[in-house]
Amino acid sequence: MPPHFVPTKSGVHRVACLALYRSLVRKGSQLPIGEHQQYALRQVIKNLFRKNRKIQSPSKIVEVLNLGYQSLDTLRYASSGPLRVVSELVERLTGPKLLLKEEDSKHTSQCQLSLESTKRRKNTQVAPIVWPRPNTPLVLSRPFLSISGKRRVPTLVNTNGIPHLRFKKPQSPFLSRIIRNKIVQRQKRFDRSDLLKAEIAIARAEDEWDHILSRTCKIEEDNSVRWAKAHVSARQEVKAKIQASHIKNTALGRKMDNIVEMEKALAEKEQGNVDTSHLSEVGNRRVLSAGCA
Repeated sequence: MPPHFVPTKSGVHRVACLALYRSLVRKGSQLPIGEHQQYALRQVIKNLFRKNRKIQSPSKIVEVLNLGYQSLDTLRYASSGPLRVVSELVERLTGPKLLLKEEDSKHTSQCQLSLESTKRRKNTQVAPIVWPRPNTPLVLSRPFLSISGKRRVPTLVNTNGIPHLRFKKPQSPFLSRIIRNKIVQRQKRFDRSDLLKAEIAIARAEDEWDHILSRTCKIEEDNSVRWAKAHVSARQEVKAKIQASHIKNTALGRKMDNIVEMEKALAEKEQGNVDTSHLSEVGNRRVLSAGCA
């Protein structure tokens, strides 16, 4: 299974964020401004880091870090630039309200309240959302002809009709989340189909009632507009999505089965149990079967 990136458990990520935070605070304290303005600037930096500390997406983390480095370059330029540039920068970052003593004390009390609420939330443990590391190769790009170390042959596992390859135990939290989301989505479609099936009978009764009214009141009936027609069309659309998902999972299972067989052949070749000709025959046969699928 490819490695996964959990920001809250990465020591390198923590060191980089702390280094950026300290550099921003240090450069902000070197600006030729008043004490209250420096305090307001430190509060802005602290609040931004506290706001973004729970980001889990790797692309979003890269975006926020790049913004922090750009802000650090701006502070470096402002510390050695004219006083007008420094004043405009501080006013743009902190805002006019944060420069007042009363607003500073109010902001401090709000931060204390947020810290107390954070301490209360620590009692409820929530599993962190994990993401695969950037530039991780796709599973269907296997098998790799050359690897470092011993080759691990994956196992094809079928979880409620969803195929996936298992390389080792315990199973990756990222893979478990993907499987769980697919199962929940499929169950919602089944529930939607059953609900529409029950509503079709009610819709047909409504159509019958409209027919009785039009016949009794001698009103021309519009046959193109039916209650049941919309429900039947919606149910057919849901069933088509369920069938398409089943076909996709079947094709994915066949591709993964081919990957398992080719991994086995490569593992046997690396152990010296078979010759190269047998490996090429197995590979060609699997490639042809994958192309037919």
